[in-house]
Amino acid sequence: MIPMRILRLFLVVVFVVYGHIVHGTSDQQSNIDIQVKSFYLPSQSDIKVNKHVFAYTVYITNHGENGVQLRSRHWQIRDNLGTESSIDGVGVLGMLPYIAPGETFQYTSGAMIQTEKGFIKGNYGMMDTNGTQFMVEIPEFVLNKNAND
Repeated sequence: MIPMRILRLFLVVVFVVYGHIVHGTSDQQSNIDIQVKSFYLPSQSDIKVNKHVFAYTVYITNHGENGVQLRSRHWQIRDNLGTESSIDGVGVLGMLPYIAPGETFQYTSGAMIQTEKGFIKGNYGMMDTNGTQFMVEIPEFVLNKNAND
């Protein structure tokens, strides 16, 4: 197991070389702002066998007056060949993060696709401190090996 501080340092270094902001949206109804940065991981990719690995960091900011908890996620991943996969789960990275008003929660995850370019979209299921459940849509963002070429 790689210690988290080493992994974070690696991801920051990779981002400086390969990363770019690919998406930003605001869900006015829920006052949740989502920013996503994606980057290609050449050391984990193998183009000879069509294995392209990307990481993406998601920043979730709560601009509302109530705290919120991220309770579920749904991702749709598609490569340039049209191959699609879906990921559904509870929370993110085994957590059900609580995001207080004015705070930002961030996490980094990844995806492997068969082509140098792909697309991800999805949504988060959330609940505020009043017990109101709502969805935050995440419009499609791009995974692109050549984004900084």
